[in-house]
Amino acid sequence: MYGSPGGEMMAGRKEREEEKEREIKKEIKKEIKKEIKKEIKKEIKKEREVDENDLLGFCSDALGYALNKGAEDVEVYAETIEQKRVSSASNSISSVQQLERRGMGIRVFIKEKMAFASVNALTGHRLKSVIEESIQLASRSPYHGILPDQADFPEIDLYDPALFHMQLEEVGEYAQCLVESVKMCDKRMHVESGMVLVNIHKKAIATSKGIEAKEVSSTAVWELLGAARDGVHVSDFDYQCEGTHWQNKIHVEEAAQRLTDATIPALKAHTCKNFHGEVILAPGAVSTLASHIAEAANAYLVQKGVSALKDKLHTEVASPHVTLCDDALLPDGLASSSFDREGVPHHTVPVIERGVLTSFLHDVTTASSAELKSTGHAAGGYRSRPEIEPTNLLIHTGNHTIDELLSDIRHGVMISRLSGSPDILTGEFSLVTKNAVTICRGELSEPVGGLMFSGNLYDILNNVTDITSTSAPLGNGRYPYIQINPQQLIGGNLQ
Repeated sequence: MYGSPGGEMMAGRKEREEEKEREIKKEIKKEIKKEIKKEIKKEIKKEREVDENDLLGFCSDALGYALNKGAEDVEVYAETIEQKRVSSASNSISSVQQLERRGMGIRVFIKEKMAFASVNALTGHRLKSVIEESIQLASRSPYHGILPDQADFPEIDLYDPALFHMQLEEVGEYAQCLVESVKMCDKRMHVESGMVLVNIHKKAIATSKGIEAKEVSSTAVWELLGAARDGVHVSDFDYQCEGTHWQNKIHVEEAAQRLTDATIPALKAHTCKNFHGEVILAPGAVSTLASHIAEAANAYLVQKGVSALKDKLHTEVASPHVTLCDDALLPDGLASSSFDREGVPHHTVPVIERGVLTSFLHDVTTASSAELKSTGHAAGGYRSRPEIEPTNLLIHTGNHTIDELLSDIRHGVMISRLSGSPDILTGEFSLVTKNAVTICRGELSEPVGGLMFSGNLYDILNNVTDITSTSAPLGNGRYPYIQINPQQLIGGNLQ
């Protein structure tokens, strides 16, 4: 038929009609894409305009949607973060940054199998899609978990409106003051890097177990990394980090003074042969040991059998002078909060009491395995599943000043900082000392460099003989000076 002229005309007409139909379909698809993009833009704009004070309401809405879609148990965690940061380098301001971040993390459970997903939205189709995908994945997930039951939360005030309203220029003034304070302490000081950060953090959580909680906190943090310089001589670097929840408690000068006190005495350090004598660890060095103990007390690592503390619960692991607590309710603790990432109420947890290991740090899953209650140590943000971490670490203080400790030492060394980390499985360590100064007849004497402090952490803890009556802040903790029985340190000029 198509071989005839009429047939060819009909075929040509049909091809033109099909081509026209294809063009029409293309135009329709373009219009649909345009409309979808418009709707997405509208939704994004709508999400940006939502009242972030109703974080808990968004969590409850997402929770209800997940349950309606077939999830058996659900946890919805949302947060918003507003940051103003001013950084310095080589004694001057180097960068200014302001950012906002928000999102939601969802854990869905089907027969205790868990799927986790996060999204940079608090409402809308993206959130719903993420929830639906998580439900589909949960039954095939290799991860397991459970949710905590509802409980009462402690009251703790962590919010200062003055920090919320602080302008970026004001943050810059504090950053400039931080650098200038170091130079005012001593002209030989050099700031390698520094930072002042103001953070407004809102968080909320809702779960199918009936947990509903929200919290707003404001935090100002300032940190310094610097060294002393005198001609060709340079001390080791020292690090200071402090913070507060209140604008009227921002005192950057104290961090500058501590940085100076740790580095100036260590100028013109010389290497020495093996050193044997009493040891005083300054707060910076103590923080290294305390952080390792907290890591070894992580119940997940204990239950996996990779912690040196795995069989040590309720046994002596340190001198009776040593009491280590994790206090999430510390009024000015940078990691303070009324509840953890799983919605478990926070409280003070003694890890070591008078030398005895009394508790591990648990989340709900590890606590359930040990037939215990969670200690409230699930941590993290909306972008990841909860993981066990300490909050504010504290070593209880003693009865003597640092001058009193020094006065009784005939031959020893004071160490400002330790570089390295003990082995989590054994507690064995070989750490490089930083800004160490010898002690002679009760007085700080000569700076020494290149000393290696080796041994076992728990042997060292059992040799603690005294602790000072005061402590200093460093990051999320507060640490005193501690005195240790005579130790052998390996020098850098061996014979």
